[in-house]
Amino acid sequence: VFSLPKTVLLSLLGFAIVAGLGACGNQVPNDNELPFGGGATPTATSSSNVSHSSNNNTITYKSVEITILAVDQQTKFTDDGDSQSPYLLRISIKENNTSETDVNIYYNDSSRLVEADGTQIAPEKAQDSTLISQGVVRNNWIDFAVPSKLDVNTLTLRIGTNTEHQINVPLKSNRDLSQYQPITVQPNATLKYGGLNWTVTQANAQLSAYGTQATAGYRYIILTLKADNSTDADFVVRPDDYFRLQAPDVTTAPTHSTLPSLIAPGSSGTTGAITFLMPQNDQKFTLKFLARPSENIAEATADIHF
Repeated sequence: VFSLPKTVLLSLLGFAIVAGLGACGNQVPNDNELPFGGGATPTATSSSNVSHSSNNNTITYKSVEITILAVDQQTKFTDDGDSQSPYLLRISIKENNTSETDVNIYYNDSSRLVEADGTQIAPEKAQDSTLISQGVVRNNWIDFAVPSKLDVNTLTLRIGTNTEHQINVPLKSNRDLSQYQPITVQPNATLKYGGLNWTVTQANAQLSAYGTQATAGYRYIILTLKADNSTDADFVVRPDDYFRLQAPDVTTAPTHSTLPSLIAPGSSGTTGAITFLMPQNDQKFTLKFLARPSENIAEATADIHF
């Protein structure tokens, strides 16, 4: 009886295993459904002291992270059986409310399916349009009625109303959403104001804050401050009276502050953030601590560059 040498048998066995694994790795999904790997973990890349959040499946709208999970086209879905349209295009998403407040997103008002020729299709139905409570993570879907099966690679999901900073998410798999991701810098700019030592430790540029989307043409600049009060008196914080953010063509008062109302004497490391709504293309800003002549307090400034 003829028998193969042991080394040949082992080689053939190894080849069979590799071939089997290769076949498994090349399986093609159903052409009605396009998955997007929504479970991917966001990563951050940095250059010098600038960090850009990077995730080509996820955008943030009204402080809610929205991840595209899949796109599916069917003549009918069992959980959306009222449609009379020849086809339904369903975009499955995951929502994560990262804000400190509850958020309402009405997809009928704030989302559109945009075809290659610019035609906009309003949603027919969303699975869940109820309030998204603080910290809640949930799955959802948005259905669009379409006259025929469409080429998903030519479509865009537009999120945001006409008065908001809109986000265009191509439904093709090799999309680039970097322009919508937050940018973070660490200026560590120091200054003295009102007898206190202040440091601008971090600056964020982003499209939403505290459950609100920036208006069209604008973005939020959020500055994190640290204060050390070595005096023997309370420092009263009045953000509307004390702070301004200056860009080349506009100077703006803060829209929101998390600084405490009082900074106690002898305290150190008191932190909080002030938020400004600024033109979206501006990259250089000056934070102004306004002069208060009646209290003999001089103006102080810090430069912020993205």
